[in-house]
Amino acid sequence: MLEEEGRVTAVDGVYAFVAAHPSSACEGCSQKGACHVLGGSGEMIIKAANDVRAEVGDRVIVAISSKTFFKASAIIYLLPVAALIAGGVFGKSIAPHLSLNIQAETVSAVFGFTSLLLSFLAVKLLSAAIGESKADQARIIKVLNV
Repeated sequence: MLEEEGRVTAVDGVYAFVAAHPSSACEGCSQKGACHVLGGSGEMIIKAANDVRAEVGDRVIVAISSKTFFKASAIIYLLPVAALIAGGVFGKSIAPHLSLNIQAETVSAVFGFTSLLLSFLAVKLLSAAIGESKADQARIIKVLNV
């Protein structure tokens, strides 16, 4: 279970939006700079199930399962790389069978980059599916200032 401390900024029904500063666990991450750029102020906004009925301003602990974290990481990082490689290999293997006067490397590059672009669409769709899954949602597990 991965946990992060933050502050509830909004409550919307059964969900709360928690602003959290990246913790020391983020220090070793090669993508830590992207969080600061995307967040502007260096805060991440996490949509979490609010089972403990935290209110705006509460300091809370948000948790997400390790399984969900690794599943999301694989989708975001491995799927595009695998698609690029698979598309390139497929393009190289099909190039001799095409009746075009194009080098195999060019066909390989076109298929590789096309599959890479399609994988970005797949990442978006799969990420949305993970975000909607009740089992994969971040959850507020504890209110700290009570």
